[in-house]
Amino acid sequence: MKLEEFLEKVNGREQDIINYSEKEAFEAVRQDGYALQYVKDQTPELCLEAVKQDGYALRYVKDQTPELCLEAVRQNGQALRYVKDQTPELCLEAVRQNGQALQYVKDQTPELCLEAVRQNGNVLQYVNKSIFEEEEDKVFRYEKALKEILSLLTNWKVRDIDKAFFIAKNALTEEIGEKG
Repeated sequence: MKLEEFLEKVNGREQDIINYSEKEAFEAVRQDGYALQYVKDQTPELCLEAVKQDGYALRYVKDQTPELCLEAVRQNGQALRYVKDQTPELCLEAVRQNGQALQYVKDQTPELCLEAVRQNGNVLQYVNKSIFEEEEDKVFRYEKALKEILSLLTNWKVRDIDKAFFIAKNALTEEIGEKG
């Protein structure tokens, strides 16, 4: 059965949707993954076929699995918008496939943002700037601790190098450890 025939037969009526064989449904989703929306009794195999054809078909999958979601974002990274349970690995796969998927990442990380920007520079608009503010704060604290260490080493003229490193390590641990 051709997709057009399938969709014509279904015509959006629930009673028609439930009468299609698995074979007919497979033929339809192979041509157009969106046909999955007209299939009431979805099997994992049928859903996989649909998202392989079009990642956006994930929006019609009733029971998402990590494998289905991964296949969907591999086919189209922006299918991430329909993923119910995002994982860092899934998000990374999505932005590698299409940097624009960054706009749908719920928990951005600096690594994810950088990967997305490498893939597509236009996605800077979707980067959560606060992530990098936290990173800047850490860098500032490290710089402050390192300056203190240099000050200790030069101003105190510590003769015992082991003692100098012990003092420096404590200063760094104190500065960074408190703020985390």
